[in-house]
Amino acid sequence: MKTISVGIDIAKLTFVAAVKMNASYHTKELPNNKEGFAELFDWLKQYSADNYNVCMEATGIYGNALATFSYNCGHTVYVENPAKIKHFISSQLTRNKTDMIDAKMIAHYGDLFKLKPWKPTAEKIQKLQALTNRLDVLVKLKTQEKCRLESAHEIAKDSILSLLEHLDNEIKSLKKQIKQYIDNDDKLKAKAELLRTIPALGAITIPKIIAFLGQVEDFKKPKQMAAFVGLNPQHAQSGTSLNKSSLCKTGKSELRKAFYMPALTAIKHNPILKEFYNKLLARGKPKKLAICAVMRKLVHIIHGVLNNNQPFNPEYKITFINKKNIN
Repeated sequence: MKTISVGIDIAKLTFVAAVKMNASYHTKELPNNKEGFAELFDWLKQYSADNYNVCMEATGIYGNALATFSYNCGHTVYVENPAKIKHFISSQLTRNKTDMIDAKMIAHYGDLFKLKPWKPTAEKIQKLQALTNRLDVLVKLKTQEKCRLESAHEIAKDSILSLLEHLDNEIKSLKKQIKQYIDNDDKLKAKAELLRTIPALGAITIPKIIAFLGQVEDFKKPKQMAAFVGLNPQHAQSGTSLNKSSLCKTGKSELRKAFYMPALTAIKHNPILKEFYNKLLARGKPKKLAICAVMRKLVHIIHGVLNNNQPFNPEYKITFINKKNIN
């Protein structure tokens, strides 16, 4: 079976495809729409391959449609972290940067490395992600307007108060819509009921967890789930002058922020995490580091509850201190 790697460099309105044939690359620029997707595979027919390995960067809304189209056509799709591809291109010492060059480098990247195939997120999960993302936007906008109200001129306050009232109504309506959406699906509802057994998780956090972490089969280990959120520890050591630890922060920042307030609540009301937090403080760890460790352990508990399909058990004992990961 003949397989050809196709590198895709995505932009808002267009994309560039590149394939390597006989030690040289062939490229083509196409519109980023359904017509362009169909034209891409018509163009690829000239290379007489049985399958195409389509490799692209994870660019969110700009690339999802092409990735899904390619997947539905039966081809293998790889959607890679943009940082990995960026560093790969830098390692090739390319002096110029154009869409054509990037597409060629992405095709080369797909040829060199063994990558994990991508599959589209289920439509019902995509819809839940859209709803929770919209709720985040409205809550953030409400916070911004409340801050503006404090220093606003009197003549502008009525406008701000009117917008705040509208935002309150929209947020309330969207929360209700999200709850109904989850309750109307048996599988989503079952996950929500399991997550509610974990002290500290509330009405805003639970839908976000279901939307972005609920497909627990994507995470074989809890560490993988923590890394997806960006809560894995990162240690930097060099000689005697550098020795420090921090969060890697390479995951989803909005998702990571969503665990901060639940972690504070867990410290007070979750017996396992309360004990874990106090043990860290007793070892002399800073409060900020201890809170981050609680956020990470909370993700581990979520993985255990969803993976085992069992409610949270407050009597279950976890390993409290991992000296390799807490510095």
